[in-house]
Parts: sequence; structure tokens; C-alpha cells
Amino acid sequence: MKRLLDVSVSILVVIALFMSQSWAVTAAYADYSIDGSDDSNSFHLEGSTSNQVEPISEGQESDAGSVDSEPQDAQQVLSGETNEAAAADSASNDQLTVKNVSVSAHVQNIGWMDPVGLGKVAGTTGRGLNLEALKISLEVDGATSQEQIANAVSVEAHVSNVGWQAAVGNGGTAGTTGQSRAVEALRVRLSGELSARY
Repeated sequence: MKRLLDVSVSILVVIALFMSQSWAVTAAYADYSIDGSDDSNSFHLEGSTSNQVEPISEGQESDAGSVDSEPQDAQQVLSGETNEAAAADSASNDQLTVKNVSVSAHVQNIGWMDPVGLGKVAGTTGRGLNLEALKISLEVDGATSQEQIANAVSVEAHVSNVGWQAAVGNGGTAGTTGQSRAVEALRVRLSGELSARY
């Protein structure tokens, strides 16, 4: 029962992190693992990078050169940096952004439950029923192809007496149905483009 509670709570944490702006600031790339075993923490951060380096655009390099040439150009440089920041903000609007996250759980003796959104529990609590499969679906804006949408998130499940299964894409089923096998752990990864932003 503790394992099911750990998985349910961990799913809520993952959903909250998908939508959290502070996560967008701190994580350049991270693999998130949800582990429902009794002897470990229920949420692990693996392989995150702590050194984030902002790329320098061509405009920034030329502005740096103008600062050295004449002191009175400093105001123009600051104005140019402000314009570049505004341009970067508008460019970021063209990138992939997560609009919504929904999670569907397949539970022992129940089957598929209705999808839930941010802050809701996927699965059951206090009933001693195993989570057998999970679907995580991201609604994204800014996608230029179906492939970008399908690869926005990948989910791997560690299934009882099976082990780690191959990753499934956005909306895919992680785990098993009809085999009475519990999901013991989940690993959720965002695509490269989304992981750089969230």
C-alpha cells in the first residue's frame, strides 16, 4: 500500500514540475525517476546539469565591440540589449510550450480511470490497489510536426517480474494491462527542447 501511495504522490510531483516556472529556470536537462520501492526516496533527480551558459548571439558580440570603441555608445548598447531581450522573448513564443498535462492510470481491478490534470491524483489511495499502467499526455503549443508532439515526453515503466520496459511517447501506455503486474517505478523525460525550458 505504501508503494502505491509513493507512486501516486510522485505522479503529483511530476505534474507540478511540468508546470512549474522555477523548474524552467533551474533545469537545463534532467532525467526524472519516480521510484515506488519502500527502501528509497520516491523522487530522484539524475544527471541534471548545474552549469547553464547562455549562448551569445551575433548581435551581442557586435554590441560588446561598440562598448570598447566609444563610451557614449553605452546607452545604445543597453538599448540594443533590451531589444535583444524582447526579441528573445518573442522567439521563445515560437518554441514548444506545455499548455496542459493529463495523466490516466490503469489500476488493478478497476482498469483505466479518467484522465486527471495538475494537482490531482492519478490512481487510487488507501485501497491497496496496484497501479498497472500510466499514460502521460502533454498538450503543447509551437509544434511544427506530429513527431515533435509525439516525442514531447517519454515514459518508461519498471514492471513487477518484467523489469524496465521500452520508453513510450506522449500519450503512450507505460506498464501493462490485463497481466496483473504492478508498476514499481517510472522514469519520465521531456524532449530536448522542452527540457531546456522546463
